[in-house]
Formats: sequence, structure tokens, C-alpha cells
Amino acid sequence: MKCWLNLIFLFIFTCSSTCFGEVIIDQPTQRVLIGYGLERYMGKGEPNFADTSASSFQSLESKVPNLGISPTDIWFRLPVTNKGKEKLELLLEIAYPLLDEVELFVPSSNGHYKSIKLGEHQSFSARKYKVPNYAFDIQLPGYEKTIFFLRVKSTEQIILPIYLSNERSFLKEMNDDSLISGIYIGIVGIMAIYNLFLFFSVRERGYLYYVLYVLCAGITQMGIKGYSFQYLWPNWTYFATKGPIIFGCLSGLCALLFADSFLQLPKNAPRSRRVITAFIILFVVGSLLTLLNLTQPAFMVMQLTTGAGSLFVLYLSYRVMINGYKPAKYFVYGWTILLLGSVVFLLKDYGILKYNDFTSNAVQIASVVEMALLSFGLAYSINILKEEKEASQVRELAISLENEKLIREQNIVLEQKVDERTRELTESNESLQTTLTHLKETQSQLVEAEKMASLGQLTAGVAHEINNPINFVTSNVAPLKRDIKMIWETLEEVERIAFKEGISETEKQLQIKKFKEDLDIDYLKTEVDFLLKGMHDGAHRTAEIVKSLRIFSRVDEVTLKLADL
Repeated sequence: MKCWLNLIFLFIFTCSSTCFGEVIIDQPTQRVLIGYGLERYMGKGEPNFADTSASSFQSLESKVPNLGISPTDIWFRLPVTNKGKEKLELLLEIAYPLLDEVELFVPSSNGHYKSIKLGEHQSFSARKYKVPNYAFDIQLPGYEKTIFFLRVKSTEQIILPIYLSNERSFLKEMNDDSLISGIYIGIVGIMAIYNLFLFFSVRERGYLYYVLYVLCAGITQMGIKGYSFQYLWPNWTYFATKGPIIFGCLSGLCALLFADSFLQLPKNAPRSRRVITAFIILFVVGSLLTLLNLTQPAFMVMQLTTGAGSLFVLYLSYRVMINGYKPAKYFVYGWTILLLGSVVFLLKDYGILKYNDFTSNAVQIASVVEMALLSFGLAYSINILKEEKEASQVRELAISLENEKLIREQNIVLEQKVDERTRELTESNESLQTTLTHLKETQSQLVEAEKMASLGQLTAGVAHEINNPINFVTSNVAPLKRDIKMIWETLEEVERIAFKEGISETEKQLQIKKFKEDLDIDYLKTEVDFLLKGMHDGAHRTAEIVKSLRIFSRVDEVTLKLADL
């Protein structure tokens, strides 16, 4: 064990040992890392170029300076000496696309400095070299030292891998990097599409969370490499600085949801879900802070939550694995490889490991391995579920056969008991039938007797009810005849007076009026109306009684009739 530790420390020391000093160039044919020649402005405040060009600078003594997060612009001086006699036309490349603004001050022939500004605040089409890294054309006169000034601003971590190369070496390196990133994107796309089809086939939520995690993680890695800005939103400068943070938060959130589903935390570690929920809330807060233009706090929230959440999920997966959940081993292996790749990437950023193609792409390589292992783990968990389902079906089939046997035996016993009970019921039924016949005969006799008694009561009641209204009619006949006789006499008297000769019309009217007053014709009218009304009421009540009797007897109704339900 001690020998292995010594080898690791020796490897780190060898990779990190670097000679610092002045940048001297002599016909470079390869891409040269020159970050060790950078000098940082140590003044206070936010100076402009005139302030910094006349101030003192301090050497950073690092091949790839890592300056952390800064809320203000950072100024650098870069002296480069051309040791040859020929004028060199080279490219100064800053291989860190996450910088928001990069401004290079290049000396011109008249002794003044010319500013060349690049960054994510400009659309991608404005760049001369259509690559994610920042590239500047510079000229180095022979046998001279040329001093360049550099201003850098970023909401994320500021890392400065600065290279000098000719155009051919630069383009070759960019093509190689694009090829590696293209392979990575292709693998991510294949994994996402394949597992999406599996999700539609098995309808397991773990596959959906895996697809979302793979897509967000892939876009995040492409954002770190600068390809998201180049291909996804080249003209959307607002989202260029926010995209990596937002998709970093989304990839972390989807990873937590996938871990919760894959490791079956509700069953295997229910208490840990509160911590998982807290991490998810922090990722959502980071996304909201980004949308509110608080990008530096959002980056810090995303970075801290990702680190703490990754370690916590690794611990959870290891605990679930040792508790006997077999698919968790794939998660442990994949997550461990991803964290190791992230550690290599961070050690490269802090200058502990050498800055090369392997360390620069360590996270992508580890991410591909991790995605493959997680995909295998999903398939393995589905196979385990399938085996458990098949075993459960076998158990259920055995139980079903046993139940069927018991049911057949119980049916035989039940049939015997049913036959015995049927015989008993038949005998009891015959006895009851005889008793019922006697009861029916007795009931018929009682009903007939009751009918006759009821009929007598009904007849007396009907006679009484009809007699009352008939009395109305008979009692009013004599007065009505008298009143009608008086009416006829009145008519005869009016006729006699009307045809009487020798008197005037006025005299006739006076005689008729006097006769009507003597007869009290108004009272006569009232009495006739009263008598007729009494006779009408008696007749109506008689008709109603007859109608009720007809309804009761139902002698004039058809068999079927409509009814309002």
C-alpha cells in the first residue's frame, strides 16, 4: 500500500513540476502552453487600460492559472520574446470558452495599443475563427520582446489555459477536439435514444429520469467546452453565460431523481429522501438565481450543491449496495468513475496535474463510462424485477393449484351436504304445503264473510252520502216552483201593461216599475240563484259520489292505462 502511495505522489509531482519564466518563442511548429508567462495586475479598484499599462504586475507562476471567481475584471500582462530574426504571425488562444469577456491589447506600429474584444456578449458569428475557444491574431517582430495586455471577466471560475501556435497547429487541435466532442455527443445521443425506446417499452420511470439526466449532462459538458454556444444558441448571447449553469442544475436535479428511482430509496433508504429533496430545492434555487441575473451566486450554489450531492449519493448507493440491493453496484462503480474523472479535471485546473487532452476531457470520458454502467444497471434491475415477477408467478401458480385442489374437495363435501339438506327441505315443504292448503280454505271463508259485512256497511254509507245531496234538490224544488210562478205572472202583467191603450209610455213604465217594487223582483232573483246553486251543489256531490264508486269498482276502465311515475 505504501509503495502505491509513493508512486501516486511521484506521478503528481512529475506532472505538476513546471519551469516558470519569460515566454521565448523560436519558430513554433506545435501548440505551446504559455500561461506561466502571465503577470497579474495587483492594484485596487476597477482600472482601465491606461491605469494598468503603467502599473506593476506580479508573476502567477502557473502554466494554467486558476483565479477562482472574481466580481471584477482581472488584468494581465504577457511579455513574449521572439528569439528568431523573422517576423512571426501566430495565434494566441485561450482554451476556456466559459469566460464572459476577453479583451486583448496588441501593440501597433505607431506605439499605441489596439483592442480586440471577444466573448459571449457577442454573437458567435462575429468571431473570425468559428471555434469555441478564443483566438487572436498576433505578430511578433524578430529579436524583440512584445508585451500584450489582457482583460478577463467571467461570472464562472476564471481559468486561463493560454496557447501560442501557428494557424495549422491551431486548426488541427480544434479538429481533434471537435472529433472527440462529436464522439461524446454521439454516444450521449445513442444512450438517450436507446433508453428512451426502452422507456416506451417497459414504462419504467427510471429510464425517463436516465434519459433526462444523460441529455442535461451532455448539454452541460458541451457548454463547458463551448459547443452549446456554437451550435445550440449562437445568436442568443443572454443565454450563452447562463446555459451551462442552468443545465448544470438540471443535470444535478435529474441525477437525484434517477438515483431515487434506481436505488429504490423509498424502500431501501426512506429517511435519505429528505436530504435528496433539499438538494433538489437547491438546484431549483440555482436555476432561479441564474434567470434573475444573479449568475455568480447561482454558480456557487450549483457548484457546492453538485459536490455535496454527488458525495451524498455515492454514500447512499454504497449503503444500499451493502444492504443487499444488487443493481446498486453499477451505480457505485459508475458514480465513482464520474467523481474520479471530476477530481482529475479539478486537479488539472489547480495545476496539480498536467494540462493535456486526457485531463481536459477526463469528465467526458468518465461521464461516458458512467452512462454505460448506469444503463447496464438499469437493464440489470429490470432483469431482476423480471426474475422476481416470474418467481412470484410460479408461487402464485402453485398456490392456485393448491387452492384448486382444496376447492374440488370442498365441492364434494358441499354437494353431499346439499343433497341431505335438499331431502330435509323437500319433506318440510310437503308438510308446509298441506298446512298452507288448509289455511287458504279457512282464509277464503273468512274473506267471504268479511266481504258481506263490508258490503252492508258500504251500502249504508253510500245511501247516507247520496241522501244528503238529494235532500238539497228536493227541498229546493217547492220554493223554486213558487218563484217561477211569480216570474210568469210578472211577464203577463208587463205584457198587459205594454199593450194597454190610452196611456203614455211614461205611464206604462211607472206602472211596470210599481209592480216590480210590489213584487220585490230583486229579492226574487237572488232567491232563484240561491235555489239553483243549492240544487247544482247537490247534483254535483251526487255525481262525485257516483264517480268515486265507479272508480272504486273499476267497472268502466280498460285493462291498461298510462300513469305518471
